[in-house]
Amino acid sequence: NGGGSGSDQATLIAFNADAHLLQPLTNVRADLDSGLARIAVAQQTRIDLGIHVAADELASVRHVAGHTPVMVVLTDGRANPVPADVAVTNAAAAKAAGIIVHTVGVGNDLDVEALRAMASSPATFHLAPDAEQLGDIYRAIAVALPCAGRYWPGVTARP
Repeated sequence: NGGGSGSDQATLIAFNADAHLLQPLTNVRADLDSGLARIAVAQQTRIDLGIHVAADELASVRHVAGHTPVMVVLTDGRANPVPADVAVTNAAAAKAAGIIVHTVGVGNDLDVEALRAMASSPATFHLAPDAEQLGDIYRAIAVALPCAGRYWPGVTARP
């Protein structure tokens, strides 16, 4: 969530058979680190629910007015048991609400066309054959965000 005012925020949502708000919008990096530590691997890939929960959080009272909401959807699998078109529909609603959607697919078992359709533009669609490329992808995303230096030290935000 970029605004460049020193009150930039991020949130963390995990999704599997359900979606879980692990960390509401915050400007405290330690809270985000704590949320990351609570991610649990589980069956299923409900991308649709992850997008829905993220969009709700980005529209919540915790969102700082005037900041551009940005969602980064990271997945290592195909949408299941709900078809990918539900996630595409949820992403379309998020985009219509003014949220910039980046999609990041890791691995080889991905619905590339659905991830491409969920993304706001070709520049916000990313593929990584394995986790080794995630650092480069997240650096590229971070450069596009006004809050880049705050959450990703050493990354220069675009002006």
